[in-house]
Amino acid sequence: MQSQFTVEFGVTRVITQIVMHVLMQREFEQALLMMKYAANHPWKFRNVPLAFFSGFLQIVISCIVETSNIYIMLANGSTQFDIIANFIIMLIVADFDNYFYAVRSRDKISEYIVRDEYANLFVWETTTSRDAHARIPENELAKENILSLKEMHLRPKYIAITWRDRSCSNRILFFIYRTLQVGYTSFYYYFMPFVATFSVWLLLLEANQSVAEKKFADSKVSPAK
Repeated sequence: MQSQFTVEFGVTRVITQIVMHVLMQREFEQALLMMKYAANHPWKFRNVPLAFFSGFLQIVISCIVETSNIYIMLANGSTQFDIIANFIIMLIVADFDNYFYAVRSRDKISEYIVRDEYANLFVWETTTSRDAHARIPENELAKENILSLKEMHLRPKYIAITWRDRSCSNRILFFIYRTLQVGYTSFYYYFMPFVATFSVWLLLLEANQSVAEKKFADSKVSPAK
């Protein structure tokens, strides 16, 4: 049986892990946008935490899928074909939500997302940018005809949404979002491939350590007199 701890196996593992990381970026970014939209537009949802945690659940599942891919690549696969096959299986699992949407893409709920006449429902109306904090007419939200009268008072007057403008529960949701965003942009996006690569390197080092020690010991043996 071919050894799993060769350079060829290591390169295969690294490539599959980097490809998975790149392909998962869309899922992470979409999840963060969902969480941010729910936290910054609470008047558009009857249940803001439910809308928020839809994105939170997506980012958790995406993280689990990528972490599982790293574990499977390191711990399983007796051949390079097995490694690639496991990688393809993880891709199918990661894209399962898109398959489910393809099956349910023609129901009434989906029409609210894809039809042009409902596009204004999902317009980004508020921002946390400090450049928009000025209380001037140019920063006032445009009038709309989507909300009912009893919901209209929940809509802010200006595009800037500050920490003081948020309710206690909304502050918690926004804190969760901001923490995940900082962790994603500062570590996960850039350094996760290096963590995977370093893991492969440690696996190869540990597996070949005994072989290297034996070769080193043999090189130190003095020739017989």
